Order: sequence, then C-alpha cells, then structure tokens
Amino acid sequence: MSDTQHAASLRDTDADDGRSWWLLPHLHDGLGDRYLSFGESVGMVERLHVRDALATRPDFADAVRQGIRDLADLRSPWLAMMEIVEPGTSGSLDLMSEHCTMRLAEVQTDDAPTALAVLEQLLCAAAVLHAAGPDVAHGAIDATRVGLSAEGHIRLLEPAFGSAIAALAAGGESVWGAAAPIR
Repeated sequence: MSDTQHAASLRDTDADDGRSWWLLPHLHDGLGDRYLSFGESVGMVERLHVRDALATRPDFADAVRQGIRDLADLRSPWLAMMEIVEPGTSGSLDLMSEHCTMRLAEVQTDDAPTALAVLEQLLCAAAVLHAAGPDVAHGAIDATRVGLSAEGHIRLLEPAFGSAIAALAAGGESVWGAAAPIR
C-alpha cells in the first residue's frame, strides 16, 4: 500500500467516529512510517504505521501490544504514551502517540550544561521504565526516539517496542535504519 493510500485509509477509518484527521508524512525508519496527525478531539498526535514485514509477524505484533498494555497505567512526564489504532486493514499495525515539538536528532549544541541536562532527563526517563518491571525496556533509545517539548523537556517516544525488538534481536534480525523524513 502506498503512503498516500495508507494515509487515506487512516483518515477514512477515523471519519466514522466523527473526528476529522489531517495526516502529514513525517519520518521513516526501520519500524515504519510516521505521520503527524491532527484530530479535532485529541489535537496533534503522531501515528506510526509499522512496516508490513513486522506488523504481519504475530510474535512482533503481539509483543508490541503487550508492551502497550504493560505501560498503560504508567504515567510519567518522561514517557510519551502510545495506543493501538486499528485501521481496519488486515495484518496492519498502527500506533498513535503524543507529538513532541522536535526530536533530539534535530538539535545540535556545543553547550555542555545543556547536553548534561538532556542526559539527566534521559536517565530519569529510562529509570521510570526500568522501575515499571523486569520485562519493561525501551529497546530503541536513540536521538530520533527522544522528543523535546517547546519548554525543552524530553520525552521517550515509542516506549512499548522493547520486548518486540528484543525478540527480533534474539533471532538475529534488526529493524534499524537511519531515520529520515518521508519524501
């Protein structure tokens, strides 16, 4: 399915519940394609369409769903919450999460105090995840999965992929690739 067809299917699915959605291609990496979305009832969110090669694997999709359930009751200013969006297309997996103003990968600084402040916040975020339980881990922390608010506070993005990525790694597979804007 092309990006345009996929965006149209997401918009059509959500139209049934009376909300309007606008989708704008945002980023692409080894997990899939991300779209910035605006819905009347929820404001700006980020939607991730997990690439089909992963979404159609029951072990991966089940692990992502379990990761979201494991984190459902965990509320922290350091974590961007996620939920499953069922777009109605068999075998697809779409997730919706909070949108951050920018990602750490978009920031360059030579200022050591700023870098240390970001690192301190990142360590706090990781500690919140690790305190949630022995099976909870992010599994994909990098500069593209650390969001920054307009106030400069960090949030770990996509925290529910840990066990799914670990399962792939145990089988010698990887989802990694450089994040890039969708063109």
